[in-house]
Amino acid sequence: MSHHSRRWGSVFAALILTLLLGACDTSDVSSIPNESVRSLMRSLQEMSTFSAIVEADSSLANRLDEDGSFTVLLPRDAAFEGIQRDTVVGDIGIRDLVSQHHIIEGMALYAGDITDGLTVTTMDGASIAFSTSDGLTVDGARIVTSDITASNGVIHVLDEAMLGRLNAMQRVVIQEDLLVLENAVDLAGPEIVGPLQGSGGSITLFAPTNDAFVANVDSSDDGSISEDELGLLDLNRVLATHIVSGTYPTSQIPTSPTELQTLSGDAIEAVRDPDTGEVTITLSDGTIASIERADITVQNGVVHTVDSLLVPRSR
Repeated sequence: MSHHSRRWGSVFAALILTLLLGACDTSDVSSIPNESVRSLMRSLQEMSTFSAIVEADSSLANRLDEDGSFTVLLPRDAAFEGIQRDTVVGDIGIRDLVSQHHIIEGMALYAGDITDGLTVTTMDGASIAFSTSDGLTVDGARIVTSDITASNGVIHVLDEAMLGRLNAMQRVVIQEDLLVLENAVDLAGPEIVGPLQGSGGSITLFAPTNDAFVANVDSSDDGSISEDELGLLDLNRVLATHIVSGTYPTSQIPTSPTELQTLSGDAIEAVRDPDTGEVTITLSDGTIASIERADITVQNGVVHTVDSLLVPRSR
């Protein structure tokens, strides 16, 4: 082989390596085979939140220092933005709900070992399922960095925390941007709470954010919503207009306007932009709501947060 051929071959190889590294989020992430998964978690930048949750449970933290095999599905810090981590759901705190559910004990599961539909049991006894059909995901959370090797296991970084065991009502409770919705549901009572908790089967909740309520209901113009202001609404009907029977992730919302019947009996029209994937919801009076955060998986369906409150006309 000529000198020029060898030189261009080296350049081409370097270019390919650069492209491959650029396709993955590898910043500040490296394997340290001599460090335990606990030590390695504590050293990873932008992933300190989950590590702090684990460290709060000394028994669990010490366990991850021991010999054995562990797979840690580590949500990055951004996954916890907007989540009230001190909230208690039922008898379980969010921290406890998160920690052991993201750890598999007894195996170091590398990306190459994961097959589509693979189901494993986490430390809390729950089952989680992997998918390879659209990248590498587990219970709806995407693995953005894989195979960070430690002395006693392996770490995969997730873009989201796996909170799919929560029902829609519980998900509303832990979200900081849905505090007003939580108050409204409490005022509305069992007619709304029941479907959100799963009593009527699977649902899709188009959850109006705090800002959506402020923009529509804040008569005092002070940036907050009182119970009196919420009481001016026909709460049961308004909230039921944000709930549809069945599960509609954004990928299943058609690119042509499609009518969906809500639990209030009022119809909404949903459409997905084929180019951007953005979804908008339109009420019969022309009110348009855009989905801000899509496809939050819950036990009884899916939640999308929306930027406007859908208030149907009086009958």
